[in-house]
Amino acid sequence: MPLVNAQSPILTQQAGPDTNFPETYRAAFNHTAAAGVANEIRGSGSATIYITKISVITSASTTITVDKLSANSTGGTSAGLTETPLDSNNAAANGTVVEYTAAPTQGALVGAIGALTGTTVSYSFDTQPLTLNTAAQAVSISVSSGVDVTGFVEWYEA
Repeated sequence: MPLVNAQSPILTQQAGPDTNFPETYRAAFNHTAAAGVANEIRGSGSATIYITKISVITSASTTITVDKLSANSTGGTSAGLTETPLDSNNAAANGTVVEYTAAPTQGALVGAIGALTGTTVSYSFDTQPLTLNTAAQAVSISVSSGVDVTGFVEWYEA
């Protein structure tokens, strides 16, 4: 459908779908976690990580806490997750996501993003993404008791 350009009386064609999206990634997790840090999203030394969504579902009621860290957690038993590009033309992700089956020592706390007791938590950072500017920065997802943890984190990079 043609649109009238406010700057000119000439009709202009409406553009098609926006193809200028940032390269966006998602990592899904599904594991049994001990009490403590269950998952961690880590920054990069080569790109800024902008977290836009975090979704967590647990098998039983527990306190689910999301914290911003100035240092990555250490120790514990972890496994790296697959960082899946939402567009197959995206370059490989710079941000990384790990899941813990044995809780680590949490990195230095910048502050709490949120905490909820229940089985489901979902955050959408629509007004300003949760930003990781360096490889040392991270966001942790913690649970107060051992539970099955399922969910995902979504981010873009620049």
